[in-house]
Amino acid sequence: MASSKNGGDQPLVAPAGGANPPVDSLTEGLDDAAVAAPKETGETDREQAIREAAYAAYERRGKTEGNAEQDWLDAEAEVKARSGS
Repeated sequence: MASSKNGGDQPLVAPAGGANPPVDSLTEGLDDAAVAAPKETGETDREQAIREAAYAAYERRGKTEGNAEQDWLDAEAEVKARSGS
């Protein structure tokens, strides 16, 4: 049996009626930026290109760990150079 968050022996109980809380209550108290629409497509495409370039660098090194940050920085520079920005 699961215990409550406070570590007691009381079982966790579903909300009354078994319903999930309304979406508004899930975002209540968050600023607009926290609940804003997903990033623009161009930005997500750029991030995906960086991710793929960083992974390619990892593969070229024989998948050795310990260089993730440098791979990411190099990938950012590579993607920036390719896009001309």
